[in-house]
Amino acid sequence: QILNSTIVLFDETGMQEGKSEGEFLVENMTGISSLIEEQCIRYNFQYHQQKFDCSSPVIIVSTGRSVFKVATPLPIVTTKEPNADALNDIDDSLLDEFRAFF
Repeated sequence: QILNSTIVLFDETGMQEGKSEGEFLVENMTGISSLIEEQCIRYNFQYHQQKFDCSSPVIIVSTGRSVFKVATPLPIVTTKEPNADALNDIDDSLLDEFRAFF
């Protein structure tokens, strides 16, 4: 189940190219596509399938092109080398503001 306005995050970075196997693979991929494209969740009650509308933004993180249809791809490109010490310079009050927001 999913509540309206729940932000759904799919991480495709662990996926590998090639043949994917699994008993419920097609059903799961179809369900995710329905959530992304139609904003609905489909439940399979063994003898009956039911569709429930929802309103949930979806974020897909991928190292390349997503396997799903995406409305707005947003490539993220670094402009300089990451600096691990920069995290130590963040004020605790700023971190608390981020935590309260998310």
